[in-house]
Amino acid sequence: MKIFLLHSKSDAQIFVYVVENCEYCNRKASKKPLAELRILSTAQYIRNMEEIEYHHRLPIQLRFTDADQFGHINNTAYFQYYDTAKIDYVRTVCNIPNGNYAIFAVHVEADFLSQVHNTDRVEVQTAISEIGTKSFTLHQRLVDSDTKEVKCIGKTIMVAFDLARNISIPMLPEWVDAICKYEGRDVRRKEKADLSCHS
Repeated sequence: MKIFLLHSKSDAQIFVYVVENCEYCNRKASKKPLAELRILSTAQYIRNMEEIEYHHRLPIQLRFTDADQFGHINNTAYFQYYDTAKIDYVRTVCNIPNGNYAIFAVHVEADFLSQVHNTDRVEVQTAISEIGTKSFTLHQRLVDSDTKEVKCIGKTIMVAFDLARNISIPMLPEWVDAICKYEGRDVRRKEKADLSCHS
């Protein structure tokens, strides 16, 4: 069974098409509203994305080479737009100097909700939702600047890295403070309480 997430422009809903037969020419699909499929982690993730405040917004210049012959932007170009916004966020907020330290992506995922055309005006909105000891979770979405329709959503796990020693390192306190200040709240990961019994 395969599952596809599609966005309906007419009623601004996201529907899930559950394909029961994987053969290209002989497949049966059932259309279900997203709210009915709460067991899907991706669906839950999309709902969670709507609750995030995005303070960082970067207009994106669509390039001629990003589109196919029909004017549709290739899905691979979205990741380049996200990378451009990631770099701008880190440089603007964390002010990481060129030198021994860097931040690397170790996990990237995306959900494509609606097509983008080469005549559209779009922007990438970026927010950091959680900071761990050595990593942080960064959320992004590609939005039509005119209609405000969300075209794509993505999540990246990024890790602080020491280039000289070639190892991951704890997030520097000044980075953490700068991110929390920019996001307007404390996004440091809350440690789970120790519920074990001690005699």
